[in-house]
Parts: sequence; structure tokens; C-alpha cells
Amino acid sequence: EGVNTAAKNVIVYDNILNRKKLEFFTFNNIRGRSGRMFRHFIGHVFVFDEPPQEELPFVDMPAINPTETTPSSILIQLSDNDVPDQLQEKLDKLLNQDILPVELLRNISSIEPEFLLDTAKNLLNMNVRELSKCSWSSRPTYEDILFSSNIIWDYLGGAPSARQGSMRSASMMTLWIWKLYGSRNVSLFRKEMIQSQIGRNHKPDEAVEDVLAFLRGWASFNYPKYLMALSDVANYILTERGLKGCNYSQFAVSIEHLFQPTSFSSLEEYGLPTEISEKLLNNKLFNKDDELESVVNALRNRELNVFADGAFERGVIEDFQKGIGSKIPDKRANK
Repeated sequence: EGVNTAAKNVIVYDNILNRKKLEFFTFNNIRGRSGRMFRHFIGHVFVFDEPPQEELPFVDMPAINPTETTPSSILIQLSDNDVPDQLQEKLDKLLNQDILPVELLRNISSIEPEFLLDTAKNLLNMNVRELSKCSWSSRPTYEDILFSSNIIWDYLGGAPSARQGSMRSASMMTLWIWKLYGSRNVSLFRKEMIQSQIGRNHKPDEAVEDVLAFLRGWASFNYPKYLMALSDVANYILTERGLKGCNYSQFAVSIEHLFQPTSFSSLEEYGLPTEISEKLLNNKLFNKDDELESVVNALRNRELNVFADGAFERGVIEDFQKGIGSKIPDKRANK
């Protein structure tokens, strides 16, 4: 998985992804990983099931041809000349409301403005004591996260995305976020949560899928997006009512990187798994606050194979170092 894969062979061992049959577009994307990165120009793809039928999805361009199905988050970005007459009333409702500034709705373009307004209305209906629960920054308590999670789930439109990340309720979302926050160790969290799910009579495959879906699809992607949107809306409402504002950005950025050094996610893009990065960090090959360029320079021509557990990790490390321009000879080439 990943754009930077330099695979000679790709084995599609299962035709189910997220409990659905592979679509042709996704299947094509997966099999396209064979023979890439100027390394294997001819690759082989092995499949155990019938490939999907060759059907490509219709690609709509709502910003160019706005229709009734065009999301409001796109519509509100368009100039008056680009909005058809039949959509003007829909747009006017957003432009003429007095709950949130139009500029704020435009800035939070990843969330539909209707959800932002629903969230603002909910906050405005709270008494001062209840609303003050939004006034946290940097280091939230369990109750802070639960309060935010309930709003994200019930008003901000986050429930569908959370369900795709294997979350079944706001309280479950809160618990898993809190456990990840407490451990600050992805490997440990992943192991403990998979064991916990199996202990709750989940099938091992489902337990692994659920935990990975949470980490990849919710904790490191959608949750920070919704949390930042809530932060902006809540801060506006709080200050308008003369209360202490809020700023969830530090926590959102931290969880986007799964409470790991920011360099880890970039190193993973280069092909170095988090577990190996963590091992190198613990052995003081770089510091957790180092910039990516500094980390890459520290790892480029250093002998890293001594930190590998087995042949597979050695191969991963050698591929990673080659990708960042290492001058160390590839020992596999001599075999």
C-alpha cells in the first residue's frame, strides 16, 4: 500500500476492502503498484478472485457545473455570476444568516456550512455554565473530549465519518481517543485495542480492521478536521458571549500525528514504518523535535541494519535509505 511502493510482484489475496467488494478503480490502483519507482519496470500481479468488471465511476465537476446536488461548501465559494438562478435561494440562506460570519463558513471548507450553523445554534442555546465546557486548550480532560465528541457526533456531521473509522458512538470515540492520548504509543495502543476487541468476541480479522480504520481514517484524518472546525465555531460563540475563548489546534495537530513526532508520518511516506522510526528514535539516532530534513540527513548514510529485527526489516530499511539517496551499497544486490 502506498504510492512509493517499489514492488516487483503484487498479490491481491482478498477482493474485500472495508467489507465491500473491490471496485475496478481501487483494484486498478492496487495492481498499478507493481513495477514502480524506477526499479521494477515489469511487474507481476497475482489475484485469487475474479477481477472486477472494467467500469470507471462518473466524475462530476460541481464547481464548474453547479446543480441541486452541489455541496453548500462549494456553492458558498462561488461568485454570484457562477451560481445558477435556481440555486440562488439556497445560497442566500447562508449569506444572509446572522449566526456565523460568512467568512468563517468559507474558511472551514471541509465541513458543510449547514452543520457549522447547527453546531453554532446548539452552542448558543447552552447556558453559560454548559458553554464554558468548550473553553479548553492544549491538554483536554476526558470530560472535555467527551463534550466535544458529542457535539461532533450530534451536530457537526461527524457521525458517518466516525462510523467508517469503526466508531459506533460518541462515547466509544472518546474512549479510544483518550486511550491513544494516554499511551502516546501507536504500537502499544494497536496491540492492546486489538486484544481488547478479540476479548469482546470480535473476530481477529475484524478487530485488526477496526483498530486500523480508527487510526488511519478517524484519529489521524477526520477527527482532527472536525475538532478544528468545532474549535473555530466554539471560539467565535464564546468570545461573542464575553467568555474565555478556546483553541484545540495543538491537540488536533498532535492527534493527527497520533501523538508521535511529526517526522514519523513523513518518514512513513518515504517507506519507513512507524515501528522502525520509533526504534531509531529510542536509540537516539535523531530527536523527536528534529525537522524532517535533519532526520533524513541523520539517517541517509548511517548503518541502520543493526537495528533491524530480521531480514524483512533489513530490506525495508535498505529500500528506505536508497529512496533518500544513501550511498551505502545494497547488500541484497550482491547475493
